[in-house]
Amino acid sequence: MSKISRFTSKVVQLAKNAVGGRGEVAAPEGGGGFADYAVVSLHC
Repeated sequence: MSKISRFTSKVVQLAKNAVGGRGEVAAPEGGGGFADYAVVSLHC
């Protein structure tokens, strides 16, 4: 696994813990917007 893959995995895990992932998908169909943890991860 590359360094960027490990970093991304860790960021997603930390973001889910911080905002409460609630099992939602990162980008639900129907234009509902991104899940909070996905937005935080993208900023990182």
